[in-house]
Amino acid sequence: MTQSEKKISQSEILPPSSLEPARNMQELGTQLYFTVLKGRQRFRFTSPIDGYLNFLLDEDSNHCSVVIANQDYLVQAGENILFHLKKGDQMELKSINSDNKLLLMLIPSDKFPAYHEKYQTDEKRFR
Repeated sequence: MTQSEKKISQSEILPPSSLEPARNMQELGTQLYFTVLKGRQRFRFTSPIDGYLNFLLDEDSNHCSVVIANQDYLVQAGENILFHLKKGDQMELKSINSDNKLLLMLIPSDKFPAYHEKYQTDEKRFR
């Protein structure tokens, strides 16, 4: 076993059920945000940027309900869904199953230039 294999990797376990996004969303670099949610959660977030919110719901999880800009969505187990958010858009997630595991990432629109251009051209296609 090498010295690097002996080191314990550090990961952040976030406190459950906080509605204050500043404590839950972690910023990577200049504008990449993420959070990992486990179990029963109610999570609210106001987008600080124009970007894409990626939901990755674990295969062994149950569905979650999401409200984005006053539109209701249901995210099923194993799904990977990308939503466009404008700066200031609100998102609220409800996870009622204690076994749920969900990764949320908010990525600036300019990091997906080709996709964002297609989205802007035909927004209805992506709904």
